[in-house]
Amino acid sequence: SSLCYGPSAYPILPSLHSTATHCVAVRGDVKPDIIPQPYPSVFKDIWDGNHVRMPCSAQSLYPVGPKDSSRLERKWDLVVKALSKPMLNSFDLEEAILSYNSRFSSKWKFRGLHCYFTDYISIQESNDFFK
Repeated sequence: SSLCYGPSAYPILPSLHSTATHCVAVRGDVKPDIIPQPYPSVFKDIWDGNHVRMPCSAQSLYPVGPKDSSRLERKWDLVVKALSKPMLNSFDLEEAILSYNSRFSSKWKFRGLHCYFTDYISIQESNDFFK
């Protein structure tokens, strides 16, 4: 048997469109080595119980500082700051994630994340991820 290569080897797919049970989040014209573009291209910030509350929303605020004098900061700024710091391993990543989700520190477990980095991928892959 021979392998088929090229465009003729792939079926023609129907056009992407949102339905009641399917959400399109990126444009369909994805190309290698190019970051996929969001769809729709303009972010629609809906802050209610029927939508995911995005951390990049201007309405997403998080208390920082001591409990008796905490102030609110944009959560996205906290995410960017935490994930921009150098990390060596999954424990550093856990600490960064919990820094902007402190109320979940006693609820969230990161065993699967740590297992992935210690048991599933190689040391080189882990080092490359945290570079």
